[in-house]
Amino acid sequence: MYIEEASTKRRRLIIGGTVFVLALLFVISFGHELLDFLSIFVGSPGGLTETRWESTVKLGYQLLEFLVFFGFWVVLVSQQALLPVATARERLRAAFQFLVFILGQHGQAVFVKDGRVLSTKADNRDGPGVAVVDFNSAIVLEERLPPPGIGSGFDSLMHRLMWSLGLADRAESPRVMGPGIVFMRPRERIKTAVDLRRQFRVVKEVTGYTRNGIEVSANVWSIFTIGQEPDVVQVSYDGEHRPENLRVLSFERLPDGHLRLISMSDELDRLDRQEIHHFFHVLEYTHAVKPYTPLPEPSALPVFNRDRVFAAAYAEARGEDENPRPWTELPTRLA
Repeated sequence: MYIEEASTKRRRLIIGGTVFVLALLFVISFGHELLDFLSIFVGSPGGLTETRWESTVKLGYQLLEFLVFFGFWVVLVSQQALLPVATARERLRAAFQFLVFILGQHGQAVFVKDGRVLSTKADNRDGPGVAVVDFNSAIVLEERLPPPGIGSGFDSLMHRLMWSLGLADRAESPRVMGPGIVFMRPRERIKTAVDLRRQFRVVKEVTGYTRNGIEVSANVWSIFTIGQEPDVVQVSYDGEHRPENLRVLSFERLPDGHLRLISMSDELDRLDRQEIHHFFHVLEYTHAVKPYTPLPEPSALPVFNRDRVFAAAYAEARGEDENPRPWTELPTRLA
């Protein structure tokens, strides 16, 4: 989806006007030196005189001074105001992205929030782009093939050079990226954005038939997520080391740091009992049994798992109308 459209014409007018004013001031301030420098190449009599050489050195010094201060300004602005950078590599890449934007060669700039891509049509263009992904989201990037020709080899060489300088990521397509700042290559596009939070879906009035041929109708709902680790239960034997004696334990942490057993429940099915019992015997046989340690607290933020995000992004089915269905509709359809 698109956010409020930016005034592209007004922005270009401001940037162009600023460049024109600066160029005019430069010409006014160093007009004599510019004439001396140009006279070297237009065949004026006298050739490279001492005056013309001094003018050339002065222009070169001013240009070098401008580049130094301009580079310092780009790095300073990139570290403070543009992107939520944290590492030195991210600061360097943000400065490069800002420089590309100033030169008008930038690509799309998007913000991904809660699994939705927020962007403007003005920024939907080819070139190096950037995406800011919030902690509830993940994205899958796909890269288009370069057009045939000698330019493709040059692009590959430039990418290797930028990768060696830390200004580009390793070539990979598709590419699954989690929360944070994602710098996109010129031909990369976001295939889909995925919400890592817990999802709830319901399908109303689903009809079916019982074994006796009686038609019934019910609402089918499901709660699912790809941003949460599997539930971990704590088990122990209640008596002898047999599969049927395995129990699920619940503990309570006391103020002094000790644990108190609250309950022992018999809720494991037969296959789980056999698997746990076999795993325990392997640990016992290899002397790999370790003392008990409490489970870590679950993360309050969604967990980013590349394999799950990839599977969700490419798990596209087609409905009765032959249109693709998003992955969030599949769990309820299969329930």
